[in-house]
Amino acid sequence: MRETKFIKDNQKKWAEYEEVLSKEYQNPEKLNEIFVNVTDDLSYARTFYKNRSVRVYLNGLAQKIFTNIYKNKKSPAERFTNFWKEELPKLVYDARQDFLLAFLIFLAAFLIGALSTAMDGEFPRVILGDEYVDMTIENIKKGDPMAVYKEKGQFGMSVGITLNNILVALRTFVLGVFAVIGSIGIILYNGVMVGAFQYFFYTQGVFLESFLTIWMHGTLEISAIVIAGAAGITMGKGWIFPGTLSRLKSFQISARRGLKIMMGLIPIFITAGFIEGYITRHTEVPDIIRLAFILLCLAFILWYFVWYPYNKAKTGFSIDESRYALQPDIVQPINFGKIKKVSDLFADTFIFYRNHFWKVIGAALLGSLFFTICILILHEAPHFSELFVFQDSIYNLHQFFAHEYIYVLPVITILAFTGISIFYNQLILKKTGAENRVENKYSGLISFMRTLVPITLMYLLIRVGDSYTILFLVLLFPVVWLWLFIMQKDQVWYIQGLIECFNLMGAAYTKLIGLMGILIVISGVFFGLLDTSLTYFFIDIVNWNLPFKGVAAENVLHTMMLFTTFIVLFMLYALLLFGVSLYTFSQAEIKGADSLKARIQQIGRQKEIRGMAVE
Repeated sequence: MRETKFIKDNQKKWAEYEEVLSKEYQNPEKLNEIFVNVTDDLSYARTFYKNRSVRVYLNGLAQKIFTNIYKNKKSPAERFTNFWKEELPKLVYDARQDFLLAFLIFLAAFLIGALSTAMDGEFPRVILGDEYVDMTIENIKKGDPMAVYKEKGQFGMSVGITLNNILVALRTFVLGVFAVIGSIGIILYNGVMVGAFQYFFYTQGVFLESFLTIWMHGTLEISAIVIAGAAGITMGKGWIFPGTLSRLKSFQISARRGLKIMMGLIPIFITAGFIEGYITRHTEVPDIIRLAFILLCLAFILWYFVWYPYNKAKTGFSIDESRYALQPDIVQPINFGKIKKVSDLFADTFIFYRNHFWKVIGAALLGSLFFTICILILHEAPHFSELFVFQDSIYNLHQFFAHEYIYVLPVITILAFTGISIFYNQLILKKTGAENRVENKYSGLISFMRTLVPITLMYLLIRVGDSYTILFLVLLFPVVWLWLFIMQKDQVWYIQGLIECFNLMGAAYTKLIGLMGILIVISGVFFGLLDTSLTYFFIDIVNWNLPFKGVAAENVLHTMMLFTTFIVLFMLYALLLFGVSLYTFSQAEIKGADSLKARIQQIGRQKEIRGMAVE
């Protein structure tokens, strides 16, 4: 082809590329497409017109595209700094009305708690519990009203408080999905509790000591819970006030904004937990120093979450608004033959879960129905309504694995989880084409036997003891789930599956634990939502509308709670199995590179298109 014809055939396309590059913001995917096309043209020009100006032009155009792609690429340190200096303050400023609402609700609830305590001296017992009030009164009589902060070891207390505060904040945020009512409810409860708590010490004549002790850590802790409530309100508003967007799109945007605000609270909770564990206990420190510390914490909150966002808004935020542009509504495919980071596996887990949401619900309903019917038939409890305890359900999971009034409960639980595991694993294997390749009349039995042993091992690990359950969940269960999935995927038995499991993990055990640790925490937060006032509110509504009362009504409500608990449990279990499955394919690509080899084999192959052979 002559150079003039080559230029004539492509000049319109190149002009369009230059127009795209002249814009202030470019779509990264479009830039990538342009870069590929220009480099193809440049390769052709270097071959046939290496001493001509068209080669120089295309080389310059390719360099310009390359510069546009990478000029705004930030290092991890720059992205980290930019989040705290620009992105989070902008999100806070945009949600300033939600922050104000959350603060006013908390303030009103605080005053309600204090006023209720002033009018009724027994009110703190309703909110705080008799045990805590009696213990505090006893400590006051001993001359050390803040002794509760000195009872536990510093490190254990600090870690425990930090985790508890994070769970409370996550619950406050997540409940915002219920039309912001859940978040507002938790803010109200915490406000009333703090108000009653503080006024109780005033009635006991130790207000100053309590104030200087409690608010050393409480300034950051309570502020963070209020901010978490504001993040929940931000998320919920997108659902109930979608504006011109679809309700789903509006919720996606608001949830992403709220979640980023929550990420900004993690350092505050860690700091508050450290203060409560290591510093608050030192009540012998002079009052002026403790007061100065409280004011310093308050000044930080007001500076970073009030003054700094407002001041940045006046000077302008250095944020690319195109980052918040809506993406098209498409079913996002998952590439199972790609090596992925933990963040990619985390995102793909939720994408796969969303794409198969109704199948997950269907399986959870059937599994829960099986479990509930078995319990109804086989229990030997004198009062069925007292069979299980649903308060603090996340800490009482062991009751669903062994029970004094249900002798066959281990068998029921193992069978239910075995069946649900087979279904979820087959669901993802069918999407990858890796499902059972040899079908015979024993395929179902073989799949059952391969799954039964790992599930039984899980049961035994849980039965070791409650104090080790979390440790087993995070460190050992992911390995058991990986072993389970590999046996289904590769159609091997126990020993060979275990060998392949450890070969596949290799040095990437921490990657598996990192992914599963995040998913377990998220699952724990959602499972904990069963034990909230919102759940019991719906239970009360059902109770009001039942045509019968007394023992019969209590049995119906208990059955409903049991059924609902296992629906949620099985749905969250699917999330964990999907995460392990995606990890397996990513590691398999690292070890064997099967997908890469397949793509390489396609290079240079000729395909027949309408009778013409093209490369």
